[in-house]
Amino acid sequence: MAYVIDKKARVENAILRVEASIEKLTEYRAALVTAAVTGKIKALLTHDGQEQQALKVSTA
Repeated sequence: MAYVIDKKARVENAILRVEASIEKLTEYRAALVTAAVTGKIKALLTHDGQEQQALKVSTA
């Protein structure tokens, strides 16, 4: 029974970490969209036509 309890605790811990990561990534995505819309960063097109966020902040 202790084995099951230990595994359950590990799974619940992993779920909490994933949920926290999702929350942080959602906030990061919103910040990127805001920065792109306000012109603080530029979106670049890759060779296959996919958009890719520029890593450098535009000074213009």
